[in-house]
Amino acid sequence: DPAQREHVQLQWDELLNKASNEGGAIAPAEYEICCADGQRRLVCISGMLQGEDHLVVVEDLTERKAAEAFVLHLAHHDALTDLPNRAMLNERLRQALAQVRRDRTKLAILFVDLDRLKPVNDTLGHDVGDLLLMEVASRLRSVMTRRVDTVARLGGDEFVILLPRINKEHDAEAAAERVLFTLRQPFKVDQHAIRISASIGVAFSPQHGLEAEALLKNADAAMYCAKRAGSDGFRVFDESMQPAAGDAASL
Repeated sequence: DPAQREHVQLQWDELLNKASNEGGAIAPAEYEICCADGQRRLVCISGMLQGEDHLVVVEDLTERKAAEAFVLHLAHHDALTDLPNRAMLNERLRQALAQVRRDRTKLAILFVDLDRLKPVNDTLGHDVGDLLLMEVASRLRSVMTRRVDTVARLGGDEFVILLPRINKEHDAEAAAERVLFTLRQPFKVDQHAIRISASIGVAFSPQHGLEAEALLKNADAAMYCAKRAGSDGFRVFDESMQPAAGDAASL
């Protein structure tokens, strides 16, 4: 590609000119290059100018950078569903709460706990249970249509949906209804027809908390109220809701 060659030549000339002005050292710099086979590679170029001679070292960083990106992705995503994990949820929730304080906006947390996952694992095995969780994650993604929303998996059968910048509480309640509806539909997993449902607790900021931990605990308490009321429903937190004896705090 003549344009590509010209671009590379310009970069190379700029590199040499800079080295000439800095005592001959070619400072390490990263470039993306296009190989003859069409592959794009990330390389680091460094070296030294010695008169008319150029000592140039080209190091291919492609695999190393890909490995670093993969490790970083794993640190912030659930290994099974590839949803954001607890760490990324907490980071995004802190940012959203800062916006609530700064701009006086509202946000909502939907704490989603699946009903009847344990019987699936006990009767059909954990492999089928894992496939089911992956399908649940896909459905949750599909019903959250705004780019600013976050669907995260905390672990086990617990998911959290963060809805920043909502206009009114009804927006979050409508989102909870969509989640309940989509999870109510039968799942086809490994030739098994599986029916589950969910219990959802909803908490709003600023009225139910301005700190991430408190807000999540309040949504968790509301979820347990929904589960005790018969599952397949949602409850909005109020001050009368406290974790009952034996209810393990999820966060």
